[in-house]
Amino acid sequence: MQFVNVALSQGNSNLMFVTLLIAAYDGTTNRLTYVRAGHVPPFLRRADGTVERLEAAGGMPLGVMEDETYESATVELRVGDELLIVTDGITEAMDPSQRMFGDDRVATLIAHGDQRKGPLLHRLLTQVRTFEAGGPQSDDIAAILVGFEDRTDP
Repeated sequence: MQFVNVALSQGNSNLMFVTLLIAAYDGTTNRLTYVRAGHVPPFLRRADGTVERLEAAGGMPLGVMEDETYESATVELRVGDELLIVTDGITEAMDPSQRMFGDDRVATLIAHGDQRKGPLLHRLLTQVRTFEAGGPQSDDIAAILVGFEDRTDP
């Protein structure tokens, strides 16, 4: 992360930047190690329905400050947990009054992860589009949902 940051920071007089999340999952230990560079902290829905934010690791977006340091963090994942990673195009989507969709709406949606109401990513996109009320999309919109299952059970 630091290597890429230095490369993007040098000669960056226009102050262009990029957010990034890098994560690696170790299936033998059930641990996810991650680091964020200005990226929206992922939402972790535990099997019991509680929602945590993976905010512990990170730093500034890449390209902003050449000497920025980036710390990683590790979280243990359990059977039934779901990890939702979204871009800021979701959390910062605007309604006609210029209010943002926000983290709380995403957290509420994932907390009520009842798949009988339809796939979570589809419901998320539908809620964002409804919230925008036909207004223009102001940023990229991307989301990844990863579920953790017991792979030892045939």
